Amino acid sequence: MSRALVKGVVFPLVFLFAFAYLRPAFAIDPVLMFLFNVARDAIEARENAKPVAPALEPQIEWPETYPGTTVTPGLVKRLIDDCFDYLSASQRSELFRQLNTVLLDPKNALMRAPLIEHFAARAVSVRQARIYLAGLSTLDKEALALQFRDELGTLSEDDRARFIDAVRSGLLPVPPDLNRMFLAVLQPG
Repeated sequence: MSRALVKGVVFPLVFLFAFAYLRPAFAIDPVLMFLFNVARDAIEARENAKPVAPALEPQIEWPETYPGTTVTPGLVKRLIDDCFDYLSASQRSELFRQLNTVLLDPKNALMRAPLIEHFAARAVSVRQARIYLAGLSTLDKEALALQFRDELGTLSEDDRARFIDAVRSGLLPVPPDLNRMFLAVLQPG
């Protein structure tokens, strides 16, 4: 296992599980912190997405591998499909399209391998967080939902609205029952 893989995947998992059980009562849950970061990334990607008319886009043949790497576009697509399975097929396709565009841009030649490595680590973290969250008890999920509500209360109105939209759109990598709990605690009254 490469050193970067260990640093990018194993260490965050150890950190996540250690603090999930040893955290002080007043600290934000590391999983919740992770979810907030994923939501911020999703919100940013959605806001920065450039609309493309599919009918006008020419059919492009992708290279067998990304230049300077041994990674194929098919492998990146499979990673997206496996780790972001909570997104709709069109959302996963859009994610692949945006990432593929960045990876094929000649201006990113020097950063291509680190970008792929960073994305792969992030994707695996999302998948592992979903597995962890799915295994939580109902009481733990309810506590996480209440803490989510409290953390949203610390945000500006604009950021809060974006996060609520991300929850409603299903952009958070959480099990459906936890997403419903998040939505329930966001209801006024």
